Amino acid sequence: VKLDDDKSSVGLFSNFVSLKNLTLRGYGHRVTVVTPQLKNLIIRNWERIHVASAPNLTSFQCEGHYYPLQLPADLHLDKADIFIFRPFDVYDLSLDETSDDNAKACKIVCLLQQLHSVKFLTLNLESIEILSTSVELISHQPSPFANLKSLKIYRKTYFTQKEQTQPKATMCTEVMKYLLDGSPGATFTMVSLEPKTKLTICRSLATKQF
Repeated sequence: VKLDDDKSSVGLFSNFVSLKNLTLRGYGHRVTVVTPQLKNLIIRNWERIHVASAPNLTSFQCEGHYYPLQLPADLHLDKADIFIFRPFDVYDLSLDETSDDNAKACKIVCLLQQLHSVKFLTLNLESIEILSTSVELISHQPSPFANLKSLKIYRKTYFTQKEQTQPKATMCTEVMKYLLDGSPGATFTMVSLEPKTKLTICRSLATKQF
């Protein structure tokens, strides 16, 4: 599908009434998705997406530097995988990447609130680190997740030069409470920074470093 560079694509997929799997990849323009049978949606580095109607959507995946995203309020997701990355300069691995963390944290909080119905949530460690730099955004907010059964945190996919020498995974208490307090029975699993090693940790160890 080729999109017009100067126009938004409203209802682009509305004619595909039997569409069940959709992947949007690349830095496209605004797209409005209306897909009555859609079950699986993957978004990778797409600038502006409005999912106006997807009543059967059960699986959602979002990867990239994160751009504004609108999801319907009546979602009933089983699974959501969110992998948000800081801007990264491949030519300078020592680059300070925290300059826009506050703005990005606001966007991550907004996205998580839209995923309130999810049962199985996966986040990458970088998303957690960004949230941890702006805990004032969530410290007085209730957890949006009332149906969560499982939360998994996956290790980072790259490290700065400093992190390569002593990589550590941290998760502050405020972030832990925001993600899990609404679902006290949910399990929490963190994938270790060592490949192929998993650590399942209890909620009382939220501030421990791995």
